[in-house]
Amino acid sequence: MKYRNLCTFDGWVTQISAADTFEDRRKQTVTVCRYTLAVPRPDQGYDYIPCIAFGSRAWYAARNLSVGTCVTVIGHIHSEIHDRCDCRDGGSIYGKCSSGGSNPFDADW
Repeated sequence: MKYRNLCTFDGWVTQISAADTFEDRRKQTVTVCRYTLAVPRPDQGYDYIPCIAFGSRAWYAARNLSVGTCVTVIGHIHSEIHDRCDCRDGGSIYGKCSSGGSNPFDADW
């Protein structure tokens, strides 16, 4: 089973950024486009899923997607960072930690 983490989402674009180019850790140039997808829940409401397109898909998304565009996204779910953070109440949360505080929910996502 090569594609265990394959996901398909149907939804609407709610935010989109321009395509950005940067160097990764291996000094290779990478193009990315970030956008948020609003996916309707079965009962009511929406889940807002942050998405990232890479390479030629990033350029395509930046040129052709706009807020309100209905799209189908096929890809995989990937957590960005797995850090252990100590909460103010003494517990622990695993996720993206802020550099200035100990609570990951204070971070600028």
